[in-house]
Amino acid sequence: NSSSSSSSCRRTCSIDRGVTTVKHHHVVPTTTSIYHYHHHHQHQQRRSFLFDAFSSRNPILDLTTKNPSKETATVDWTTVSPKQLIKAAAQVETDYKDQAVAVLQSFSNDEGLSSSSAAKELLEKRQGLEAAPQTLRNVAVLLHQMHVFDSSWIDATTQVLSSNVAAAHQEQAADFLKALQKATTDDTATDKITTRLVALQIEQYQKRGVALDDDDDDTRETWNVLVNASVQLETRFLTAALPSNNGESSSSSSTTKEQLQDLYTLLSVKQKQAELLGYKDYVDLSLDGRMMPRDEIEPLLDVVAARAQTAMDQLENNIDNNDKTTVVQQQQDDVDVTPYLSLDGTLLGLFALCRALFGIVVTEDAKGAAKGWHPDVRLFHVANDSESKESFGSFYLDPFRRPTKSRTTFMGPMTQNTVYINTNVRPPVWDDMSTPVALDDVVSLFHEFGHVLQFLLATPATRVGLEDNAATLDVSEIVPHFMEHWVFEASILQTLAHFSGTTMPDEVIQQAQAQRRHVKMDETLRRVFLGRLELELFSRDTADDESLVAMQRRLAEQYVGHDLLPKSDLSPMAQLVEANRNNNKPVAQYRYLLSELISADIFQAFQDAGLADQDAMKKLGGQFKEVLLTPGVTVNGYEALQVLRGKDTVSTEAYLSLYKL
Repeated sequence: NSSSSSSSCRRTCSIDRGVTTVKHHHVVPTTTSIYHYHHHHQHQQRRSFLFDAFSSRNPILDLTTKNPSKETATVDWTTVSPKQLIKAAAQVETDYKDQAVAVLQSFSNDEGLSSSSAAKELLEKRQGLEAAPQTLRNVAVLLHQMHVFDSSWIDATTQVLSSNVAAAHQEQAADFLKALQKATTDDTATDKITTRLVALQIEQYQKRGVALDDDDDDTRETWNVLVNASVQLETRFLTAALPSNNGESSSSSSTTKEQLQDLYTLLSVKQKQAELLGYKDYVDLSLDGRMMPRDEIEPLLDVVAARAQTAMDQLENNIDNNDKTTVVQQQQDDVDVTPYLSLDGTLLGLFALCRALFGIVVTEDAKGAAKGWHPDVRLFHVANDSESKESFGSFYLDPFRRPTKSRTTFMGPMTQNTVYINTNVRPPVWDDMSTPVALDDVVSLFHEFGHVLQFLLATPATRVGLEDNAATLDVSEIVPHFMEHWVFEASILQTLAHFSGTTMPDEVIQQAQAQRRHVKMDETLRRVFLGRLELELFSRDTADDESLVAMQRRLAEQYVGHDLLPKSDLSPMAQLVEANRNNNKPVAQYRYLLSELISADIFQAFQDAGLADQDAMKKLGGQFKEVLLTPGVTVNGYEALQVLRGKDTVSTEAYLSLYKL
């Protein structure tokens, strides 16, 4: 294979555990890997068949019914089958219907709802009711991502994910909304966290149209029609616009015109949904309750974009070739740190940093990992750095790329105290070798572990994914970006190299820091482009003479003129439709840059205190934990800035200084 590529070509081939990969992500199993894959697959099928035949126990159902506050939920994933997922979903839906009625009946007494603890008790019961459906969905997402080419798994997980048990019962949701509103008539009777959680729950219900149940039947029917139309249009548009499994997408002119018509209709539907809920447009609806209104977001984006563009122009002027695309590509070429950093060394360094900052200890559980969905999966437990060192949470790590799983890097929740990280590190050639990691791998590990910290270090009542609640999307990426900043400190890179058994030369560290700056130039401009495009796309006046294609082109020329796409390429708008699908992350592209502005400001506090001052780091780390980790979904970005920086405004200076823009 390697002899087929020219030595002068930068597209290289390498063989990892029987899998030949090329830079463009084409994955071709070799003869050996085909044998081992089918042998392993048949072995798993036999195990699943025997398990289904001789055991009535369903491990997925066990997972949804465990008490996560008392023990870490672990499953022998080697015994799990698609049929068990379907059966568990059916049981969870039946239980949900019965339990929802019982919970509501327990609060039917008006006197009970007026007591000081009614709101908290109702909220706790509501969260307990949602726990099983949410865990089921989490598991379905995990299995979907880990079996992307197994049709039986894809069929099963798609079926479960398309039938959201809790969201499907609109009647119960309306009754819960009324009960919550009645229970919180006296704001002084509830504690701060409960008040915030109830407010977030009520806001979610209202934006889902649950409150429309009090209106006339025609309004309710209109809402249902709009919701169904939105789902159908999103599905049809994205099916044509997004790449298929072979990496190709339809690009014929007729298909593009049909896509555009669907997009125009979809935007009109979302506009009508927003108006029905009393908002000016979909952007106004989505930003309600966030950190910033639109008229404050856009100036911040433009200030950062102008500085990044100036930096890129200066870079151009320093070289003979004025081709911006070439310049950016040259500066983004990876600095090779693989001789100095290993996977285990990086993990040890990451865990040591978190112990110093947040007072936690991470230990590996080799016995528990043996039950993972693949032999490469590792299991870790997280505990406070105290004498007892009692674990309060766990996470799985699926580190290596392989043909059968998703190539996306992400963190996902499983239960209330267990999460998982999926990365795509290139596996070692031999099993007894250490695993070298690229710089991007290190950044991804630190970033995703930031999400782990956000989830596991939150109080149990607030241990909800920040990205699952539209009101907290603005702060959802602060901790992950904060963790990224540490990677490019010389002392941290040397620490990671030390745990890897090497020493990283100063020139390599400087190259890594320089590459980071150049990557940020391009990344900043792309973030601003998508953020501004999203704001304009979902607030567009239907009577506007400017076409969607012209609007995308105008903003692309303004922010990413160095890498313009063909006019017929609708992928940027498709990316935005995908992000807003089912109101998943509504109008939130700007949040990546906003979170990074805040994280850079907070990181500067650590730099100013002196990163080598252990006492100062411990003190600041404790404050960081108190205002950004412990609150979970109730976190307040302005409060974090006030405590850690002594101000209550978001500024660009620290971000621009950090990346020398």
